[in-house]
Amino acid sequence: MKASEFLQNDQSTASENALRRAVDTTPAFIHTARPDGYIDYFNRGWLDFFGKSLDDVCGWRWTETVHPDDVAAIVQKWHAALASGEPFEIETRVRRADGSYRALLHRKLPLRDEHGNIVKWFGSSIDIEDRKRAERKIAEKTSELEQREFYLREGERLAHMGSWSLRPDGIFDYWSPETFSIFGAHLGACPAQVGQPALRAGLKSGGAGQAGHGGPCPAARERRNQRVLVVRQGQILLRGRQLAGAPDQTDDQARRKMA
Repeated sequence: MKASEFLQNDQSTASENALRRAVDTTPAFIHTARPDGYIDYFNRGWLDFFGKSLDDVCGWRWTETVHPDDVAAIVQKWHAALASGEPFEIETRVRRADGSYRALLHRKLPLRDEHGNIVKWFGSSIDIEDRKRAERKIAEKTSELEQREFYLREGERLAHMGSWSLRPDGIFDYWSPETFSIFGAHLGACPAQVGQPALRAGLKSGGAGQAGHGGPCPAARERRNQRVLVVRQGQILLRGRQLAGAPDQTDDQARRKMA
């Protein structure tokens, strides 16, 4: 062997070793496969995750670490990708060295030669278990909040009572659906536009006069379409020209008498 060839081979080996070290230290789980789907390499991250040697998981032995309910789906999809040459992606649960199953997202892409033939598959897998758990918690919390909101709306509808809130500057920023119904306003209307006349009527009636003493405001009445509305301003305090408010309720007396 010529010295130049020896030097070239030595440099190639050094580059390969450097690349292997980089792949072994990456946070992602890297693997490669032959054109027929035989997985011939798992990086160090994968082997540490499995708690197994390369010989224990090469070929198709890796399927033994996949959750029994997920094996059929990943094998079927892997065969389909091998036949079509299309990129591969799937989520499965994989058994870790401690015996627990973790959700992983797997992706594989083919490497083709100048003729378009697949010569290698390169794959990566990332642990998404923590993300999946967070998504489940968010979904559960959302469902719980939606259920509570439903019960609140049903309670207001049955009691003919609406709820609303004011900003510190005295502008309405929320009306419940029942409050819109009580005032005969469109559900999509702006609370500030339809609510301010009612608030001004309540303040002019003298109901806010005692608020400065720290007590609850007396009921303020307004006639609207021959309906008596009672606005109870439980925690609203009038300090100079500034209003500091908390959620209040609107009680439709007419509808309650008819019920």
